[in-house]
Amino acid sequence: MKPPKHVFATFPEFSRLTYADREKWETLIKDYPPISDISFTTLMTWWSVLENTKVSQINGNIIIAYYFPGYEAASGLSILGTKRIDESICSIFDWQKERGDPPCLVHVPEFVISAIRFPEMFNLESDRNFDECIFDLKDFTEIKSMPQAARSGARRLEARMSDKNNYVKDLELGNPIIKELILHKIEEWNEEGGLNQPYDHDNTSLGQLIDYYDDFEDRFAGAYINGELHAFVVYRNCGEYLITTYARFSYAMPHIFEFNLHQFAVWFYDQGFRFVNLDVDAGHPLVRAIKVNLQPVNFFRKYTITPKRSKR
Repeated sequence: MKPPKHVFATFPEFSRLTYADREKWETLIKDYPPISDISFTTLMTWWSVLENTKVSQINGNIIIAYYFPGYEAASGLSILGTKRIDESICSIFDWQKERGDPPCLVHVPEFVISAIRFPEMFNLESDRNFDECIFDLKDFTEIKSMPQAARSGARRLEARMSDKNNYVKDLELGNPIIKELILHKIEEWNEEGGLNQPYDHDNTSLGQLIDYYDDFEDRFAGAYINGELHAFVVYRNCGEYLITTYARFSYAMPHIFEFNLHQFAVWFYDQGFRFVNLDVDAGHPLVRAIKVNLQPVNFFRKYTITPKRSKR
């Protein structure tokens, strides 16, 4: 991987990431794995409900300041890159100690950990709540091959339906009618619970994406059952991968969630995608249980790094 061009402030100075920085940011991370937490969309919505995401550069690497009020336990500095990583980490730790802060890096992707030359210098702890789940779409394209946790439910709903007017299509938010439909469905489905509002700030960050939709490359795809919209996902194209940053589901019928997983998988697979990154569970027990039961084939793992104390 080539070190990214120097386009943001040099550490210890930071630049505020703005909507005008999208192309610069995406150029910097284009050779990295398709990790949701480093995508422009996630940084500018989930991690920037107060538009306060800050970034910096050090030794050809990127530093991200993850933070928003009320979520301090998961906030902090992270690092992306593979150049002079040990030196860069130590420089960040020294700066944190000078400020009186505990030396620590959070949400550090596994590919960065692999570039550390002297791992014995650091404590590397799994950041399980922020591991991102990867699924093989082909496992869901036929109901008979879906994981057991989803297969029986999808099959039951399919058998009950008399009208076969079921399909997935892109939803264009530039159309005011479509935008109004999505906003209405968000409000309606939130009342149904389930996976629709697992995190307190989820609606705020999704609303920010909708308000600034033209500043992102993400798309909306909707799943229809009997000709009626019953789910949508927000996704971005990352080659063979797609990242789903937000999703909402109707629970109007039993097993509608499982059946919609199948519908989306068929449609995305036909678009040329092979894997889907369903993002983090952030420690939410319901979200984690569902993702584990759907049998991910891989993870984009994250780690917390702290200095290892020398033995006396």
